[in-house]
Amino acid sequence: MANEKTYWNSLEQLNGDQAFLETAEKEFKDPIPVEEFVGKQEFDSNTTNRRDFLKFVGFSLGAATLAACETPVIKSIPYVMKPEEVYPGVANWYASSYMDGSEFASILVKTREGRPVFIKGNRDSNITKGGISARGVSSVLSLYDQARYQAPQKKEGGETTWAELDAEVMMKLKEVAASGKTIALATNTIASPSTEAAIKTFQDAFMGERSVNEYDENGEVIGATTITASSVERYTIDPISYSGMREANAKNFGKRVLPNYDFSKAKVIVSVGADFLSTWLNANSYSNQYTSRRDPDGAWMNRHFQFETNMSVTGSNADVRAAIKPSEYGKALANLHNALAKMAGTSGKSFEIDNDNNAAEKIQQAAKELWAAKGASIVVCGSNDPNHQMIANEINNLLGNYGSTIDLNKSLNLSQGNDYNLSQLTNGINQGRVGAVILYGVNPVYNAPAASGMTEALSKVGLKVAIAERPDESTVLCDYVAPDVNFLEAWNDYEVVTGEYSLAQPVIKKLFPAGTRQAQSTLLRWAGAENTDYYTFLTSNWEKNIFTKQSKESFFKAFWNTSLHNGMVSLASSSEVADGTTFTSGASDALASISKEKSDGWELQLYTKTSIGDGRAANTPHLQEMPDPISRISWDNYITMNPADMLDQGYETRTAQETPAHLAKVLAGGQEVTLPVVAAPGQKRNTIGIALGYGRTEAGKAGNGIGQNAYSMSTFKSGNVGYGVTGVSVEKTGETYAIASIQTHHTMMGRKIVNETNVTTYKNVDRSDKQNGWNPIPVLKNAFGEETPMGELDLWSAQPGIARHHLWGMSIDLNACTGCGACVTSCHINNNVPVVGKDEIRRTRSMFWLRIDRYYTSDADPNKNDGEKNYSEMENPSAYPDAVFQPVMCQHCNHAPCETVCPVAATTHSDEGFNQMAYNRCVGTRYCANNCPYKVRRFNWFLYSENEEFDYHMNNDLG
Repeated sequence: MANEKTYWNSLEQLNGDQAFLETAEKEFKDPIPVEEFVGKQEFDSNTTNRRDFLKFVGFSLGAATLAACETPVIKSIPYVMKPEEVYPGVANWYASSYMDGSEFASILVKTREGRPVFIKGNRDSNITKGGISARGVSSVLSLYDQARYQAPQKKEGGETTWAELDAEVMMKLKEVAASGKTIALATNTIASPSTEAAIKTFQDAFMGERSVNEYDENGEVIGATTITASSVERYTIDPISYSGMREANAKNFGKRVLPNYDFSKAKVIVSVGADFLSTWLNANSYSNQYTSRRDPDGAWMNRHFQFETNMSVTGSNADVRAAIKPSEYGKALANLHNALAKMAGTSGKSFEIDNDNNAAEKIQQAAKELWAAKGASIVVCGSNDPNHQMIANEINNLLGNYGSTIDLNKSLNLSQGNDYNLSQLTNGINQGRVGAVILYGVNPVYNAPAASGMTEALSKVGLKVAIAERPDESTVLCDYVAPDVNFLEAWNDYEVVTGEYSLAQPVIKKLFPAGTRQAQSTLLRWAGAENTDYYTFLTSNWEKNIFTKQSKESFFKAFWNTSLHNGMVSLASSSEVADGTTFTSGASDALASISKEKSDGWELQLYTKTSIGDGRAANTPHLQEMPDPISRISWDNYITMNPADMLDQGYETRTAQETPAHLAKVLAGGQEVTLPVVAAPGQKRNTIGIALGYGRTEAGKAGNGIGQNAYSMSTFKSGNVGYGVTGVSVEKTGETYAIASIQTHHTMMGRKIVNETNVTTYKNVDRSDKQNGWNPIPVLKNAFGEETPMGELDLWSAQPGIARHHLWGMSIDLNACTGCGACVTSCHINNNVPVVGKDEIRRTRSMFWLRIDRYYTSDADPNKNDGEKNYSEMENPSAYPDAVFQPVMCQHCNHAPCETVCPVAATTHSDEGFNQMAYNRCVGTRYCANNCPYKVRRFNWFLYSENEEFDYHMNNDLG
């Protein structure tokens, strides 16, 4: 059948908002003050030539155009002794690894003249297979961030020397150990075997007899005993916790591990609140596996069911999506388990859930398809509640997925944080047992739940030391700061999946050689090790513990060089052999706990965006400017709310420049934030969503003061952090707030831009079938009614010389595109496109050379009798619509309309098919943008470089 869906990019378009329609008809939103410019007295006595006349009538800011056309004089100094591997203008690539504690990617780093300029995924990796997020791509910018620590710091006295810092810290650590108190080493997830070995060396240096408390399962002291142990106690704390999943696996399988999922083997996928294509666990791997089975020409396509509160990137790609409340996650899983149990001939327990978008029927449909795909399916859950995870485990076990699509033996080593560590450390500090805290890669002052009491507890510690690359909310409170190096300056290794080893290597010398030192070397120095060079420690550890696991290479040097060149090595290990793990059911206790979960008033779902993530990269301006794939809003976090709820409460649902959003005060668990309310079609009614990772105060000039910090609103019950909050109040403040929305900038009204059909039609119906064709070739009729394909018609003769040269092209597999936005940031960075900031985005002056439009869809017919679109006649699809993504960039048209309309031939066509631009010939008429049917032409409104108004540390002294 032909595609009958209708697409709309915003509620303004859906509702036929008159102001929006008038603005959309204008190619340029702001009026051009020609009279004001031409009327200036200084032009009265001048002779106006043709070029100047075009400046006046085309664009008022002639001075800025002239400034942009004048090339500054740059004195270049040639090499005296050129490095052998460096050729000016020729890039070098190095295999390395990126990991920020919660996300991993095997990468290739592009360098020019010894400076890293670009990062992309390494397709040879067995883990990520080239997958990388916008955060991974943008991480190259962190190297050139002037906010980095450039010298050791003391709270009293500011900058100091390494010799002084080492002497004082080592003396005070020994004093703490001698006093019988413990040294708490708090880290985020470290999936590095060699780093773990360095930490072990540090712990061993403080071995001795000491009294330790014994605790019950709730963290309460029940006794004490004397043991021989290190005074250094390790605590692993992650900003986004997956501790509940590890706890559930410990109860069901006796292993506190995360399974390794293989979505490429799953014919049916059910996700309850897990955004596995964007930010959940090892999303860089999952998205690659998932899209490999979205090929209609492949052996089979997967089926995907998503049950969630906020519309996520994963939910927008689902075949079937249902919106449910956070308090219903456990009940939805229980109902799914019950439906499958009945098919297996047993019984389960079901619960009533809000069914305003047929969630109950969709659960039954999912159960039928899961049962038909036993052993070739996956059920995942994004909740951090161990009881929810245990029911998900029950379902996967019932379906026979373990050992097929889910591997517990070759486990995932990301997200090792233990929520119990959070309460244990807080209690230890409050009880006076902890005499020193070393923070390595953690920021608990910013991202710990308020209920954990961590911020207050840290203020009671006598010695606080941070090992950190850059300032954050926790390091600024520490007595000492030992500056770490950037990952592009460092050696390291990773074992993200058991048996799969990856290497990271420095691709540039340290930018601050005297002031920074790799964290592992710092720990070795404080441990009193003879050799504190981490490269030597790393290679020694590989020779002793990793080289011996393989038999392909006889000599370590050959093994090391091959592994370093490839960036990884895959080694068979005993863990790959099934160890007879048995499943122990815990369904009865889990269901009893789920039965007590109640909905209370508004519910809040905290989530992470694909751009900012958990907030570590908040000082990266390209990520702040990158629009959220769903809301299409830059530079803020906000309250997402269903538009139907917004209308009931009197909130503004439009997001245009002229219609600022209403502010609302959210109160949850005694914590309060005030944020703008944004319409989010697909959001479960009577719920709201707020993104984490914003509200930084010590991130740097690009990240400070952007949005509000919602981490404090996460719950901390029964030893686990929770991101679904009930009993929330939402109160309208009466004030408004300007937000920067991208989606309505370049409306495609009246043009068919998205083309969809189902797989059955695709395989069985000809694309140009008169009745049901899913992608007919456009034709034009002449005066005699004869049809000619539009591709054969031309107003212009063929471009000269094209037939004799390459004709380049780029294609995008729309079935594989998930809308993640990594390509947008990649294009921005690789082409050095300026970051223009929130105010310019709000004025529709975005500079993205590549954008991904998000369209909501409906099967309702909005056509009037006269053929005009009337979106408001649709059957209220704004509550729970589907969504699709459409990447749009320059099409390099063979007869580009932007070329023919330019009065000064600034836009021309190359003999290899490229649409190209001569910047110093352009006089700024913007006729090209007016004539572009894809709305991809961009205009430099200002000279962005060396301009204090656009100072986002892009072109600073470092790079």
